[in-house]
Amino acid sequence: MKTKIYFFLLIFIFPFVAHTQYIPSDRDLWIDDIMLDSIETPMYTLSSRTGSFQSYYNNLNNWVPYASLSPNDPLKNPPITTIEISFHVFLDNNGGNNVYTDTPEGRNKLLYLLNRTNNIYSGYYGGPSDPVAGVVELPNYDTRIRFSLGNNNERIYFYKNTTQNHGWSSSNFYNYVNTNFPDRVSKFNVYFTAGHYGGRVIENNIRITNEGSGYTSTPTITFSPPGATATATIQNGRLTAITLTNDGGSYSNFTPPTINITGGGGSGATGIVTKLSGGATGYAPSLSSLNTPTFNNYVVMCHCYEADDWIWGKTLAHELAHNLDLRHNYCGGGASAVICNNYCSINCIINVAPCNDDEYLSDIFGPCPGTYPHISSWRNPYDSTIPDAAKVTNNLMGGSSDQRYISPMQAGIMHRTLALKSTGKYVKKETYSPMPLIITENQVWDFHLKLYRDITVSSGAILTLSNNFELPYTGTITVNSGAALVIENSVKLSENNKIIVKSGGTLKLESGSTTEISNNGYIEVQSGGYFCIDSGATIKLNDAHSVILLKPGYIAGVNTSLLSQSTCASPTTYSIIGNGAIKDYLNDVYIQNETISSDKYYTGTNIYVGRNVTTSKPQGDVIINNNAQVIFDAAENVVFDAGFECALGATFEVK
Repeated sequence: MKTKIYFFLLIFIFPFVAHTQYIPSDRDLWIDDIMLDSIETPMYTLSSRTGSFQSYYNNLNNWVPYASLSPNDPLKNPPITTIEISFHVFLDNNGGNNVYTDTPEGRNKLLYLLNRTNNIYSGYYGGPSDPVAGVVELPNYDTRIRFSLGNNNERIYFYKNTTQNHGWSSSNFYNYVNTNFPDRVSKFNVYFTAGHYGGRVIENNIRITNEGSGYTSTPTITFSPPGATATATIQNGRLTAITLTNDGGSYSNFTPPTINITGGGGSGATGIVTKLSGGATGYAPSLSSLNTPTFNNYVVMCHCYEADDWIWGKTLAHELAHNLDLRHNYCGGGASAVICNNYCSINCIINVAPCNDDEYLSDIFGPCPGTYPHISSWRNPYDSTIPDAAKVTNNLMGGSSDQRYISPMQAGIMHRTLALKSTGKYVKKETYSPMPLIITENQVWDFHLKLYRDITVSSGAILTLSNNFELPYTGTITVNSGAALVIENSVKLSENNKIIVKSGGTLKLESGSTTEISNNGYIEVQSGGYFCIDSGATIKLNDAHSVILLKPGYIAGVNTSLLSQSTCASPTTYSIIGNGAIKDYLNDVYIQNETISSDKYYTGTNIYVGRNVTTSKPQGDVIINNNAQVIFDAAENVVFDAGFECALGATFEVK
């Protein structure tokens, strides 16, 4: 029945892993990456107790954002999905030793990195240098993934701390920020440091501080900590040169190794390494770390005192992509290319098992067996005079001087990761698509899954939530007639999330489950809809506007044509946690001679508000004050009589 609103003499006032990437130098004509972890199987471990639906969510081809080719497929029509990041810049105690300083110039450099990264992900720089015949590219090459530092780029933080400025460890950075500024670590964290990862010694940075005297033979040169090696040159009994034979290539932190000069019959010769050079421009967590939704994702940008912005912009985009499950398409780094059937052990590939052709990036390497792995080279991928030029590509996960292209299947991997893995928790809460996912078969979601759209359970289907499920901003689950939603584990409704059970539909809260509602979320069981609470289910209704609404004509129990008969507790007397309530509409409600100073949610067949709407209470005005927010929700009529006032700052709503 439509609600009618009557106003009588109304008075109211209210306001309305680590993967790493090197910078190449004159001595690095091709890029290698440090392997910090073993390679992970490309398949996601999704299990189910019924049906074959898991292959639908597992298949990356279902996640490629081909909206123009599949306009009715919800997964192929993702919204622009923005990942919220924070920049943490570690300076020394004097506020220096980093090109990204706490100055307008330093901030602009950081914003350049963000802009370059978003340009890469939006397809601004165009298509592949080595197109594969038959591949349909993304519209405008756009992955529909973006990164944000906040509405006003406010999440750029600077710290004066020499220890962290000289460090390289992501866990040390996280612990430092979390201990001192715990409100800053909830986003995807990017750390900028002067420390090295895989730093090396170069001859230009070796200085002889004292030639010594009396040397009759060549002294031994060692480094502490070990790694680099070198030989000495003696002339006229003095040390005149130190020649590097191995740069080490594995030094971390910031402090270079010391030089020890021993033997040779003389004394007094000394030398120093003035600074480390090169190493990884940045690193990200290993893929195997991403399976748990509680993992804290990160990127570390290294030796930023010598940063070159155009390189670091590509590095940031590359390392962020590792967090989104993209692998290198060249050898090395614990993220080698995923290859196709019968090629599980070839060249640098480390037994990626099980071999799965669906994971093979045919839009990068061509039809199986393809041209993998690609060559990692800092040379121009468009230069056709280079031998094997077809394998020196401009792909973001390659190692060329022009890393910027992301293929359709790579975009699919990233969107799948944002649904199934830890990075999804950093997606901007307003990310939402109005195109619902329609469930037409029995599905048991016992794996982590985050969708940025509504869900509709169609007639004949049972959707069982056996994971910790959270709807996106304003997202709704609609249970149609002849369908059922069974909550076995944990469901959180907030930010205007709702579950709507239509006539003939069933919602069942199993024993051991937890249903938590906050911030204007609610459940509504309409007339003819079924609602069952098993004893032992936990219901948390955190605030006064967090409610379960049982409309007139709802049915306590389950639709036995779909679910087995179950013993269900009485909903309106069931013990809940919090300030909300399970509400029905069975009686008229009279609000008279009351001052309402806190949030309230009133339900009833009819609701009467005013000075003298009933003879069962003393006559008196109804006043809403103290910034209270009040909702009146009637099955039939809401009637306001004389003597109702809504003070400045307070609000009311009639549903």
